[in-house]
Amino acid sequence: MSFTDEIERRVEQAVSVLQTDDNVIRDEYTRFNTIYVGNIKPDRVTFELQLTLPEIAHVLQYDLDRFFQDRDFNFEKTLEYRLWHRDHIQDDSPFVGIYEMDYACHSLEYSMFGIMPQWIPGEYPAYGAPIITDQEDLRNLKVPDFTRDGFMPRLIEDYHRIKEDLKGRLEVGIRKSVQGPFQTATGLHGQENVFMEELTEPGFVTELMAFAFEFHKAYVRGWEKLHNRKYGMFNIGDDDIDSTSTVPPRVYRKLILPMHVKYAQTFEAIHWHSCGDTNDIFQDIATIPNLRLLEIGPKDDALAAARIFGGTGVMFYKCPDPIKELDFPEPGAQEAMIENVLAAGELVPIKILCESDSLEKGLDLLRKFRSIAGYPPFSQPLESPL
Repeated sequence: MSFTDEIERRVEQAVSVLQTDDNVIRDEYTRFNTIYVGNIKPDRVTFELQLTLPEIAHVLQYDLDRFFQDRDFNFEKTLEYRLWHRDHIQDDSPFVGIYEMDYACHSLEYSMFGIMPQWIPGEYPAYGAPIITDQEDLRNLKVPDFTRDGFMPRLIEDYHRIKEDLKGRLEVGIRKSVQGPFQTATGLHGQENVFMEELTEPGFVTELMAFAFEFHKAYVRGWEKLHNRKYGMFNIGDDDIDSTSTVPPRVYRKLILPMHVKYAQTFEAIHWHSCGDTNDIFQDIATIPNLRLLEIGPKDDALAAARIFGGTGVMFYKCPDPIKELDFPEPGAQEAMIENVLAAGELVPIKILCESDSLEKGLDLLRKFRSIAGYPPFSQPLESPL
């Protein structure tokens, strides 16, 4: 089945941008790497505004539920938004000329274990319920097959069809894995169970992470075979790590860090990601080999981390606090965050990655950043099209 006329029009527009613009990404795979690496520069701090999918659907006035279920509609609206962003938001976001597919967002991997998402009208799909209650369940769980399990057969069929219709004009692929070993463990066994058993039964948590490691090795092999290319940077996305609550520093150091080191030794280039407070374990994270990219989460001190990682070549991205620094900013909070990031930028390459569920709020923070950073004014006012 060939593309619709509207999709063809969007594809040709995207091809034209890739031919004329400098700030583009043509062939750098993985949604996590393209979004989070993006435009990190060694000579200045950059700012990228990344709207959430519900907000994008609101801005472009499309049906988000159809976006999640209809592949061609998903492709069309993905291209439409990238083109719209380029024309309407004057930030540092590169134009991404790669269509990286998933299904059910972060629930894709869990579907391969038989954990189906919960569909919520107008919102991101939520994770399904855990399936492992004890060690016997874990022993009986097989490592999923990349081509056969969960949503993957449907996704691979879409991949081949869209690749054929694109005829090499744009790159297309299935996105890479987004969960790390600890996040996979909490998804399979339940957050509260893992948070308790990291103290009472750490050996079981280690077994869960070891199973996750085998799953990720199989995922990488399957991805490489399908795309006929090297996997590249691996994302250790362990959002459930928060050194002030869920994972005390000594637990991270003894239980999780050895597994992260194992991942880094195996996959060779690592993007380390957690949205939790990790201030107390940056010294430990710095011991992970082959670290290339590090999230500075909403609660993290970018400057303090930069003093640890300065000179190592590790790149940073800072995620603002979605409440205190974005939706309901406390007095002085935005300014303090921006000044902290600018100071960190003297030591490490860093950008601000602002994921916002409000176009207006995101633009407000972008304006403030440009003003405080002393960057030249934009060629036209940063006004919302709404």
